[in-house]
Amino acid sequence: MGDRNSEQVMLSELQRDAINELLNMGVGRATAVLSKMVDEEIHLSVPSFEFRQCINLTEVFEGTDTSRVTILRQRFRSEFSGDALVIFPQERSYALVQAVMRENIAMNTLGELEQEALTEIGNIILNACIASLCNNFGIEAEVELTEFLQIDTEEIFPGTGDEGDGPVMFLKMDFRLDVHDVGGYLAVLLSADSQQSFISAVDRFIRDGSAG
Repeated sequence: MGDRNSEQVMLSELQRDAINELLNMGVGRATAVLSKMVDEEIHLSVPSFEFRQCINLTEVFEGTDTSRVTILRQRFRSEFSGDALVIFPQERSYALVQAVMRENIAMNTLGELEQEALTEIGNIILNACIASLCNNFGIEAEVELTEFLQIDTEEIFPGTGDEGDGPVMFLKMDFRLDVHDVGGYLAVLLSADSQQSFISAVDRFIRDGSAG
């Protein structure tokens, strides 16, 4: 069976470099907006990404104290369609919203205002990354409103059906403020057909001479 954590979508070095370039463009835009929002320098980077099986992604949280996570989910439809997720371990999402709202909050609950603040952060990150991909591919995307969820880690990727069992484009974000260290994750769930459409768009981007 091989290593169950191995990458299931085979990419060339050129394809990986192009995807990294596109995602870093989006992250750069999100960083600038978020820094103004909190009036504090933010360091947000996507050093690497991988395609992993949905069913194996809960392993990311093994060995940590995290049993629940905060998820900001945005569904999008384009030449390739799917769900884009920003995932924060729950306790880190509390620290983040405190930094954004500049006030102490109870560490076991988030009120409506706090949820709205986190949803706006998710909007900024997800919109920047999806827009970066679609703008550079020369395509348009329809996006739905961002959803706020707090669930157990095993519920993130239920692994049902073709989309649930397929590879996910998964990124670990280094999200740091001057006085806070908030690690998070970005995942893009694509069906098998959308994965092929996404890779075709990457190849077109490379052929047009936009990468490198």
